[in-house]
Amino acid sequence: MSDTITLKIPVLILSMLVFMNFLYSSNAMAYDNTSNWNTLNVPGKFLYSTPMKADQIFVFQYRATNGILENFTANQLGSYTADVHSTLSTVFELKIPRNYPYSNVGRPIVSVSVNGNDLNQQQYSFLSDDCFFKFSIPFSGKANVTLSFTHLLAAEPFHGDSVPQYCMNETMVPEFPLAILVLMIGITLIIFYKTKNSRLYFST
Repeated sequence: MSDTITLKIPVLILSMLVFMNFLYSSNAMAYDNTSNWNTLNVPGKFLYSTPMKADQIFVFQYRATNGILENFTANQLGSYTADVHSTLSTVFELKIPRNYPYSNVGRPIVSVSVNGNDLNQQQYSFLSDDCFFKFSIPFSGKANVTLSFTHLLAAEPFHGDSVPQYCMNETMVPEFPLAILVLMIGITLIIFYKTKNSRLYFST
């Protein structure tokens, strides 16, 4: 019985760590499904906020119609990169939550490039609704698509936009109480060591 408990406890701890790593992942691998939106959980950091605000997890959505996404990466300082390819002329689409802390200015300048070549505002589509900024960027062949937000050099607080309450379920992952996770791991370790010590006591 004690052997079973001793085996299950490290497995439980490992499962927790794997879950947290998945939750906070900000790099996605290849997707061939081009009709549905793919999602990526991205940590949002409210840098320089006073009082300090805790990080939160936001849900980015992206796809490449008639194309294949090899990789999509979201940098926490406002740079988003996709490696895509297609034999046809196609479009890479990205939806960024408006409440994600994307700026330390009022409304930043967004730069968009394909394979290092900057696009002007007539070469891609930018729309916004209550919940998301929506970018549609055309490309053909193999492309590295990059979107970047411009920030001030000064240490001004990072912020997102105020969004209606109904946007929260679409744009954010419900906050996982870190304190509860720490408590669970602590209790698990205590049980583990007590079980181990009990085995040593009874074996002597």
